[in-house]
Amino acid sequence: SLSFKNLQREVFKRQGVRLGVGGYDVGDSQGALDQLKVKGNYAFQYPLGFNKYLSLGVTAGINNFSIQTDEISLRDPINDPVYQSLRNGTAGLTFLEAGLGAAFYADNYYISYSAGRLVNTVISGNEDLQEDAKSIVHYVMAGYRFELSDKFALMPSGFLKSEANTPLSWDANLKLRYLERFWVGAGYRNDESIIGMFGLSVNNMINFSYSYDRRTSDINTINSGSQEII
Repeated sequence: SLSFKNLQREVFKRQGVRLGVGGYDVGDSQGALDQLKVKGNYAFQYPLGFNKYLSLGVTAGINNFSIQTDEISLRDPINDPVYQSLRNGTAGLTFLEAGLGAAFYADNYYISYSAGRLVNTVISGNEDLQEDAKSIVHYVMAGYRFELSDKFALMPSGFLKSEANTPLSWDANLKLRYLERFWVGAGYRNDESIIGMFGLSVNNMINFSYSYDRRTSDINTINSGSQEII
């Protein structure tokens, strides 16, 4: 007889459902602020017919950040309650985050929405540091693929990020792909950042990508840019 787990797997196989598991970690340091984020992802893909698919996923993990108070210079530190709280208590915070997302896509286009911080629970540390990270974050992405020839394709895409009490953030990107294996691209973010990126597809299971963004505004004097490897 089939167990429930085996029966479930057999039903998914017949319906063409695919499951995926992944994860990532992010380390970031800006001035006196250090952040480390480790998350795991789980998603499944459901075929809708006519080469169209719906994907649903969940992400959860730990977010930790700390402030090096010795690197902060204030005009009046004695009368600053937040600064004194950090100096006299814990200048760090660790909390659990979780979110959900959905994507609809076909062979030559996609659109997706996700919501971060649906769960935002403090594990340890100074809760005053969480005030700016309590609201839900909304993300929208979309893209299209234009086949230029048998070897080349052009892929414009866009990204929106919205959260309470924060200016809307958006990216506009353009990639050129060669033979389904290699691509290069460039983009612009509305905080006056320019983005360069490239990627390599080894096979259907292994992909590598790298991006670097750098601001063109005066903040360049204190921020040399950021890098991302996936």
